[in-house]
Amino acid sequence: VSGTFWVSAVVCMASGLCNVVSVYLDRRYTDQAPEAPAAKKEFSLRDAVDMPMQYWLLVALCVILNVGILPFNNIIAAAFFVGTQFRDLPQAEAQQRAGLAMSLIFFVALVGKPTLGAFIDRVGHRTHLLVLSASLLGITYAEIFELPPPLSMFSLGFVYTVFTAALWPSLALTVRPRQMGTAYGIAVALQNAGLATVPLLVGHLQATSPPQDFR
Repeated sequence: VSGTFWVSAVVCMASGLCNVVSVYLDRRYTDQAPEAPAAKKEFSLRDAVDMPMQYWLLVALCVILNVGILPFNNIIAAAFFVGTQFRDLPQAEAQQRAGLAMSLIFFVALVGKPTLGAFIDRVGHRTHLLVLSASLLGITYAEIFELPPPLSMFSLGFVYTVFTAALWPSLALTVRPRQMGTAYGIAVALQNAGLATVPLLVGHLQATSPPQDFR
């Protein structure tokens, strides 16, 4: 536990240092940039809802795919793998293997996002990649009882990597420049609302279902 605590503390301190450096660099380059006459425009609540249909479809896809992956990985994946594919192993070994499988989601994202982002910048096909990720998510969950845990979590990691790399840049293409901040703010707020609500549902299902009954 102490080792985990210190690793977490170092990561948090590094994150704080990066924020401090970012603020310094932002002020430095802002001061050096020539000032342009700012066009005054009052904020209107209409800008928050006056978004094209493509934007709202992308936001809906963002929420659905996020709540379809992150709550499973963060809440139920360990118990699911221990109670299904690893049920014949000793408890400690089963939990260790489940943890290794769960880490694949973010390992795939770590390795794949820069490469996939560069590919999207050069080739495009954002819509096709979003369709691919949504389809693969459904296929993965349909076969999750049959797939080896590393393969199912690798697949979910691939889905997470593809849709995040393709979706977030796509939002900027659907709204006017003056709505950019509002558009991303709404998308993140709705995503967080889904991530706050779905764990409650998962907890309720766990509490009302028989132990180790995942079907």
